[in-house]
Amino acid sequence: DLLGDQQRRFADLDPGLPPAVLPPPGEVIVVPDDGPGEAAAVLTHHTWPAGSAPLLWSAAEVTELHPVLGGGGRRGAHGLLTAWRARIPARVRQASDSAAVVTWPSRDVVAARAFLDHGLVPLAVLAVRPAGPPMTPTHDDPSLRVRLAREDDLEQCVALAMHEIAYSSHVGGSVLRPDAEAVKRAALRERRQRGDPIWVAERDGRLIG
Repeated sequence: DLLGDQQRRFADLDPGLPPAVLPPPGEVIVVPDDGPGEAAAVLTHHTWPAGSAPLLWSAAEVTELHPVLGGGGRRGAHGLLTAWRARIPARVRQASDSAAVVTWPSRDVVAARAFLDHGLVPLAVLAVRPAGPPMTPTHDDPSLRVRLAREDDLEQCVALAMHEIAYSSHVGGSVLRPDAEAVKRAALRERRQRGDPIWVAERDGRLIG
């Protein structure tokens, strides 16, 4: 049971990791692993249309590897990456706006070594900590107010979002596209119309976050 082995391996690597889950539907590949075992993965491919919100943090053409290494090691990861490269669609290889993505725990240094050997680089890192009681503010700031956004806050929210995207495009995974402002405005408007909360921080009548 590769999935069960992988769940146990993740738990040993880092108890804070969520349990491994079955990959989404896609093309299945199986390769030999260390010893008599095997490693498997599912390949998925996705194309985001122009003007869609995910293009603010994603390439237009994305191929993704979802490994199930079980308890295996570097040989299985290397075999899956080699098979993946051979199956990447021509449109993704030739497109300038494309990405090959795999999500994996960084503490699995055996698999990480294989990823680096195949030219992959870290794009995003998620840090976690144990749940605990909320922190008590060290002091009150009477000039600061946290509230739900109103309809007339839309343009200030868009401006704040654009600052975030511009910064993250230098240090993170965001992509500053020509239509980013229009896409973000539409996304924020739709979110508010659905009744989803948008929280803002206001100081002296000006939104600061």
